[in-house]
Amino acid sequence: MVAASLALILVAAPLPQRSSPAEALIDSAILAHRSLAATRAELTSNSKLDVASRYTCSVFVVKPNQALIRLKTPQQVSVAPTDRSYFVSGDRLSAYDHLAGEVIRRRAAENATLLTKIEAATGPLDEPIRALLDSGMMEALLLKFRLMSGWKVSKKSGMLAMAQDSVQKGVRSHLVWTFDDKTRLVRGATLKRGKQSVTWSVTYGTAPTSLSLSTPPAALPVDSFLQKPVMPKSINAKTSSVLIRSILAFSKLRQAAWTSREAGNEASVWVSGPSVREKTAVQEWVYDGKMLTVVLAKARLAYRGECRFGAIGTALNRCGARVDATTWQYLSRKSPVLSLLSQHSAARLAGELELNGVPCDIVEFKDATSVGSVTIRRTDNLIAGTGFTRTDASGKVLSNTWRSVQFHSVGKALPATTFQVKIPDGVKVQAIPRPKKG
Repeated sequence: MVAASLALILVAAPLPQRSSPAEALIDSAILAHRSLAATRAELTSNSKLDVASRYTCSVFVVKPNQALIRLKTPQQVSVAPTDRSYFVSGDRLSAYDHLAGEVIRRRAAENATLLTKIEAATGPLDEPIRALLDSGMMEALLLKFRLMSGWKVSKKSGMLAMAQDSVQKGVRSHLVWTFDDKTRLVRGATLKRGKQSVTWSVTYGTAPTSLSLSTPPAALPVDSFLQKPVMPKSINAKTSSVLIRSILAFSKLRQAAWTSREAGNEASVWVSGPSVREKTAVQEWVYDGKMLTVVLAKARLAYRGECRFGAIGTALNRCGARVDATTWQYLSRKSPVLSLLSQHSAARLAGELELNGVPCDIVEFKDATSVGSVTIRRTDNLIAGTGFTRTDASGKVLSNTWRSVQFHSVGKALPATTFQVKIPDGVKVQAIPRPKKG
């Protein structure tokens, strides 16, 4: 965001001919940030580049080995909101998605900087966040502007401001940096070039002495967070809102019981955080958060072994068990809406109906040779049905599927006995097969 504006503004920046108040101000700001042993800052950023965007970020640093950020983006017409925290302490990294209730815990590169460790989980961060996390990044950012001439320094209400106006190839640029008059810490910047702009501001609080990240006991361990969904550009606000609410509701789903039906097949499913149980006419399996037990009744086979939540699907496959589509979506934390969005270029509200006594909205997804649909319950924004029709170029239907999901319980605690399975008499329990080498 800011980097894109910098590239535009700094291309033809003239070099200063002598020292100036602006240079002195930037130098004092660099020293102020370099001297901080700990930081507590609240950053707000608004940008209008190709699209408008906004975020807030809380930044905490205790040098040399602890850093914590909480990054929030609001819901927009085409983008879902996010609220995630990332914490590094020594060689350990933890991250928590406050909306989805998911947690990541893993080792961080031991000899890397705090910024590098956090960006290994977040991906590239915006320049103001990087600068607040690492005084070296703040110095590099400010030095870019120190090279420019024509700054005017002023003082007002305890703040120092340096401003510059210029015209490059007929396009007007306006830059303003603000600093705290007492501490010389950066308090914000405004960068405008033509119709593009970036504005961000920073406030500081009492510096922390130690940091930690607390997560709820029910947080679901995952290997990585899902990418936030981006809606088709043509989508209207109402349709986008319905889909985003459904995606968020699915990501928060922790305790539920439902029956999934498709083409005469039926699966009963119970979930409670990492505990999952699925039962069909030919198989049953249970995961209790640590152990996976699989019973293939017709084959008179049973398997049991320790398993990570993220590896349940592959473990079941090695046992010869199939996973119902709705269960797989829960295991992979991927709402059916995300799959349909990835396959279609357009989406619209197509109507409403009542399913199993619950009022629902129907959203249709469409491209040249396929039409998909989701039926979304208005009561809790969960999906009650999905449909998919594929056609050839002439419009002839090649395939047509429909899956319904009937929820029996949502958000209510399930008895511990729910996640127990009985091994039939005479069936020997085997270890879950190991992955084949090569």
